[in-house]
Order: sequence, then structure tokens, then C-alpha cells
Amino acid sequence: MVGNLVYPSISSLISETVEPESIGRALGAVNGVKSLTEGIGPLIFGYLLTVSEKSSLPGWPYLVAALLVVFSYTAARDLPDEDDCEMRSSKMYQSETEVVSLTYDSEDDER
Repeated sequence: MVGNLVYPSISSLISETVEPESIGRALGAVNGVKSLTEGIGPLIFGYLLTVSEKSSLPGWPYLVAALLVVFSYTAARDLPDEDDCEMRSSKMYQSETEVVSLTYDSEDDER
């Protein structure tokens, strides 16, 4: 349910970040993953809850879900932020400019 609240923000972020000719493909991939997780997640955790009813710790699937959330948070925290991306792209542009200036030949100017 929370995913449905976040989905418009993700779609907007993808639309602004991805190249215009690839927006449809990127949004399709996100929709595919969203549909897959909406179908498989309840099946897996429903089964785990059924199995855990007979154990000495009946709520252990919630612990598994909490660990998955912690893993997701740490993975997302390690993603580069906007400043890192801008700095990386400016370094790439600078290195491309240096390569172009090194391969520039004065004979090309005479032609």
C-alpha cells in the first residue's frame, strides 16, 4: 500500500532523469517490477506467516521484513546524490574535452 503512495514520485523522478527516447522503456521496467512485487510479496509472506504460526517465535516473518527494510535503506543511502552525479558528469566532460584537444590536428584546420 505504501508503494502506491510512492509510485507517482518514482514515475516523476524517472521521467525527469531518463533520456526522452527511453522514458517508456524505463517506466515499463518500473511497472513490471512493481507488478511482480505486488504479486509475489504477499504470496511469500503469507506462506511464511502460515508456517510461523506453529513455531516458538510466531512473528519471525515480521523480523525478516524488518531486516529487508534495513538492507534496502542502507543500499539506498549509499546511492550517489545529485551533487555527486553533477561532479562526475563534469569530470567526464572535462576528460572528453582533453581527449578531443589531444587528438585535434592542425591539418584539419587547413582542409
